[in-house]
Amino acid sequence: MSRKRRNHSPELKPKLTLATLKGDQILSELSQWYGVNSNFIVKWKHWLLTQSSKVLASDKFSRR
Repeated sequence: MSRKRRNHSPELKPKLTLATLKGDQILSELSQWYGVNSNFIVKWKHWLLTQSSKVLASDKFSRR
């Protein structure tokens, strides 16, 4: 029997990513506490760091 694939909520991803960037908790603690593989958190962190400039450069933020 195969396991159903887990989807992580859009609210959880930035929460864990920002917590690792702040240094509040170490990666393994967050991974165990929330039941998320640490590789996912590392991927989300990498995506946030590489894509943040594109998000902040969009028209939504530059016209205020």
